[in-house]
Amino acid sequence: MAPWPTLASREQVAERIQVKLTAYAAGQIDDALAAATRTIARKCQRPGGLHPTLRTIYRDWPNSDDVTSWRLWIGPDEAISVVSLTSGGVALTGSLLEDNASGPPYKQLQLDRSGSQFFGAGASSTPQRNIALTLWTGTTDDQVPAGALAANVSTTSATTITVTNAAAVGVGNQLIIDAERMIVTDRASATTGTTLSSGIDAATSTVSVPVASGAAVNVGEMILVDAERMRVVDLTGNTLIVKRAQEGSVLAAHLSGATVYAPRLLTVARGASGTTAATHTAATTITRWYPSPDATRLAIAEAITTLQQDAAAWARMIGEGENAREVSARGLKDARESVYSTGLRRKGRVYTV
Repeated sequence: MAPWPTLASREQVAERIQVKLTAYAAGQIDDALAAATRTIARKCQRPGGLHPTLRTIYRDWPNSDDVTSWRLWIGPDEAISVVSLTSGGVALTGSLLEDNASGPPYKQLQLDRSGSQFFGAGASSTPQRNIALTLWTGTTDDQVPAGALAANVSTTSATTITVTNAAAVGVGNQLIIDAERMIVTDRASATTGTTLSSGIDAATSTVSVPVASGAAVNVGEMILVDAERMRVVDLTGNTLIVKRAQEGSVLAAHLSGATVYAPRLLTVARGASGTTAATHTAATTITRWYPSPDATRLAIAEAITTLQQDAAAWARMIGEGENAREVSARGLKDARESVYSTGLRRKGRVYTV
């Protein structure tokens, strides 16, 4: 099964439960998020997921679902946008996605009736698969900036990339670089290109960290100096303001000239979501798919609930017998309703015979 981007990142879950990201803990979080993402998609009746995916679908014409000559029901995944449309091998243009008052996602495609194009065009000898529709399916393709490439991606088989801003990217995210999409499956440290410009002592009150170049570090990044991890919460010129001894690391003194690292080396699944792996040049802008905030919140809540139940051997219950029920936060019900009662959940079509 092709990997899916998760609706939240590994780091978002880890920050909320304050867990040290060991390989074991990271794997548990990844599994819980993957399960939550697929469960949410299934309950939203979106078998292809909520994330954008490029695909080609084929439909017969005449279409048994609808005899209207200018309308085509898209299918269970619905559409974000159309790339191309042909009927009988003839390219059709001027199509409209509906319902334009509530989409995306869109449930149907209509030909512009002011023109002369129609379904069933061309010299096709059979109505089977007469229509070919290449489109982006899913619920939304909102994107946010996520830094840039720090080095060339010189081959289509490369499985790692280096980025400029670790704070903008997490494990599970879908990245968009040129026309290719990638899914981040892991992260490792890479040099930021700067060093400490003077030493710092092993005191929690020492939160100002002088570096040779403040421009080399981003607010929100988890930096690594020697064996201590620090969260950058602000910066002024060449001085970082940090939280010391993060993610279970130990407070320590550091000498001038120590290299500053950040988790910018990403392991990625290439050519994801129907796209094709390609080469890319350093400094190319990266964007990240931005799921619905409600869906992200629910994925985090479901993942945390699963992790806590696992830790309790699935014994977090109150009541007895038929009255026994799972212990979970009251807000989980509200989070579920905020997703399953909105446009993210696909409505079934009803036919009258």
